[in-house]
Amino acid sequence: MNRQCSRCQRTFTREDFLSEESRNLEADRKAARLQGVHFFDYRCPACGNEDVFLDVVRLDGESAEAYAARKAELEATARRVGAERLEVVVVKRDGAPE
Repeated sequence: MNRQCSRCQRTFTREDFLSEESRNLEADRKAARLQGVHFFDYRCPACGNEDVFLDVVRLDGESAEAYAARKAELEATARRVGAERLEVVVVKRDGAPE
């Protein structure tokens, strides 16, 4: 999957991936027992923007409606983040219908 900077649309490369920050986000996610979502943090060397991607995966036995509602809730939360130089991008993973 190609991930792009939400500010300048530059395609991120492996070198742009912030592994330590991503590990910390994943540790926080696990501590909060948040399931069906994974965090990936990237910083764009072109414009300095930082994007956190939330990959949403369908849980075992989760209905399409419940999956859509959970994804919508995550998107609403991501819109509220609004920190300067940080954008949260919610990504549907696994081919589930939107």
